[in-house]
Amino acid sequence: MKDIIEINGFIYEKRKEEITKKIFIKSRYDETKILFESDKKTMKEVLEDANLKGANLEDANLKGANLEDANLEGANLEDANLEDANLEGTNLEGANLEDANLKGANLEDANLEGANLEDANLEDANLEGTNLEGANLEDANLEGANLKGANLKGANLEDANLEGANLEGANLKFANLKDANLKDAKVLLCTVNFSKTEIKQAEQFIINLKKEANND
Repeated sequence: MKDIIEINGFIYEKRKEEITKKIFIKSRYDETKILFESDKKTMKEVLEDANLKGANLEDANLKGANLEDANLEGANLEDANLEDANLEGTNLEGANLEDANLKGANLEDANLEGANLEDANLEDANLEGTNLEGANLEDANLEGANLKGANLKGANLEDANLEGANLEGANLKFANLKDANLKDAKVLLCTVNFSKTEIKQAEQFIINLKKEANND
C-alpha cells in the first residue's frame, strides 16, 4: 500500500525509501478530483512537455499559476480559478473561459481571438496588447482592467463592465458595446466604429475624452 503525502500542491508517493513528486491540477470545488497530473518537477516543464491544446480544465484551480507562453488553444477553462495567474503570451485562441475568475491575472500579449469570456471576472487584469478579436465578453467584469493597445475588433462587449478601464489606443472597431458601462474609462486614441453601437455609448466616449483633456 502506497504512503501518500500532500505538501503545497504536490503529491509525494513514498515507495520504500524513494519519493516521487508529481505536479497536478485539481478542481477548485472538489480537491479530491485531479484534472491533470505530471511527473515533471516544475509547471514550466509540464507546459513544455504536455499538450494542453483542447484540454478539459473545467473548474480547475490555477490561482497564481505561471502559464506564460503556454498553448491552451481551444481549451475548456469554464469556471476555472485563474486569479493572479501569469498568462503572458499564452495562446488561448478559441478557449472557453465562461465564468472564469481572472481577477488580477496577467494576460499581456496573450492571444484570446474568438475566446468565450462571457460572465468572466477580469477585474484589474492586465490585458495590454492582448488580442481579443471576435471574443465574447458579454457581461464580463473588466472594471479597472488595463486594455491599453488591446485588439477588440469585432468583440462582443454587450453589458460588460468597463468602469475605470484603460482603453487607450485599443482597437474597438466593429465591437458591440451595447449597454456596456464605460464610466471613467480611458478611451484616448481608441479606434471605434459607432455604427454598431448605441448613441449613448458615443456620448460616454465624448464625456470621457473631455475629462482626459481637462486633466492634461
